[in-house]
Amino acid sequence: IIRNNNYDVLGFVDSAGNSSSGKLQDNITMYYLGPTLFWSPRFGKHKSFVLNSQFSIGYYHYRNNAVVKYGYHITGSTLGGVWDLGFEYLFSKHLAVGIIASATLGKMRDFRVREDVSDNLKLVSVDFRNSLNVSRLDFAIGIKGYF
Repeated sequence: IIRNNNYDVLGFVDSAGNSSSGKLQDNITMYYLGPTLFWSPRFGKHKSFVLNSQFSIGYYHYRNNAVVKYGYHITGSTLGGVWDLGFEYLFSKHLAVGIIASATLGKMRDFRVREDVSDNLKLVSVDFRNSLNVSRLDFAIGIKGYF
């Protein structure tokens, strides 16, 4: 998943009360890798309905090339999980239409933060209540081909 947010001019006030303006930008990349258990029974009079379900536990990685006035590179990884549930109707042996809901779950507590200005690398750890929730829900409707 790649997500970009960009705001060109924003005002900032530092802890001493000095104000300045700059850019606010997120360029987030997340990926997941793990073994998956898949279940896909067919049912109905002509076996034309399919219930799909997947479950997985694995490695979840987060990277944000952010700009909050100055550039920052934030990375982290955690143990994550994925659960999918879908329903399909087969029009023929090779063509179906369906809907699917997917949940990707993960919370990150440890990060590596590199600043562009000083090139310093900081290791940041937070408690569980303040961790970064990188979970997401996805929904899709579409046509599926079977070969």
